[in-house]
Amino acid sequence: MPITKDQWADIEKELSGYFGQVKLVLEGRVLTLKKEFFNENRLCIVVYIDGKWCPAWSNEKSEQFDPITHRVWCESKKRIYPHKRKAELEKRLGKRAARKYFPGLDKTLSYWMPCFMSFRTMKGVLNKQTGLELVSIGYTTSSTSTTAEGGTVESET
Repeated sequence: MPITKDQWADIEKELSGYFGQVKLVLEGRVLTLKKEFFNENRLCIVVYIDGKWCPAWSNEKSEQFDPITHRVWCESKKRIYPHKRKAELEKRLGKRAARKYFPGLDKTLSYWMPCFMSFRTMKGVLNKQTGLELVSIGYTTSSTSTTAEGGTVESET
């Protein structure tokens, strides 16, 4: 069942503070969204796949490539030549010569990161996925206790 507007509001509320956790399921894979520190003073929402993440998963040339990363992680793009450098080359050489001697002048590199700097961006990426289901909101702890009969009972809070 797709995630409703009310559920998205609850997810946003959970991830708006300093710490928060939400678990989702997509095609049998558990996606854990956690609010964590990105830099010394910046927070981001990290998307874990089955409880972990590995930078090699997003690299198509890697043996560990996992195609789900391109669907649920944040795509970042970086130009090979920054706008300032491109303008400088075109001014000195002219547009035609600049493109002749620098064939990658307009190319960009794409890479995928498990970090989202804003909830809105993350929601936009995850909303495109069909079959996304909400499992839990907030941190859950499981504890095992012993009953009077000697059996064990697991409870989740």
